[in-house]
Amino acid sequence: GIESDIAFQKILDAAYRKGYEAAKAEKDFVMVESEIIRACREPSVIEIQEPSSIEKPGTLTRLNSLFDDGAATSLLTGEVVKRNPQTVVIMTTNLTYIGCQMFNESVLSRMNQIQHRGELSTEQMVIRAVRKTNFQETEVLEKMAAAVQKIHEHLLREEIQGGVCGYREFENWIWGYIASGDIIESAADAVLSKAALLEEDRAELMNAYVLPYFEAA
Repeated sequence: GIESDIAFQKILDAAYRKGYEAAKAEKDFVMVESEIIRACREPSVIEIQEPSSIEKPGTLTRLNSLFDDGAATSLLTGEVVKRNPQTVVIMTTNLTYIGCQMFNESVLSRMNQIQHRGELSTEQMVIRAVRKTNFQETEVLEKMAAAVQKIHEHLLREEIQGGVCGYREFENWIWGYIASGDIIESAADAVLSKAALLEEDRAELMNAYVLPYFEAA
């Protein structure tokens, strides 16, 4: 005495609940809600990090229905979850990283706005580092930031893969220097160790971009 689609939904719900209880009893697996679904249920701000590194193109498009005007998605249980009108979804990614994929056009078209961010300048790096580490020797910080930027430019210029050098390495260098008091040793551990895998390459970077700034250290 009910519509076929409603009956089918009831069958799905019953099958899901039966399977869920059986699996729970066997301690095989338990389904839990993702952070995305939890964020849709109430006013939230959720960040999806590095979506461009998702290898399967269809994975991200699975979220398209959440970004449409309908702002809803269907779970395996049959439940339809609507995105709270005050939920904000932010995606952050580094498109220049190796292995990153181009965004699907359907995903791009559903984004309200896209903001491109450039590299931090040495001045911006120093200001941020002072606030985060409370290290006040700005002249030293300026030299460290300049060295980090030159190493970063070297990696890009030589198209060296498998090495990174940016603000995180700069800040780690500062913390290492605060802890050890040795600016050269902390540079080797926090910066050069991540910029190059081979010992000869690290030595080249040290001689070219670190020692000239801190020869008296």
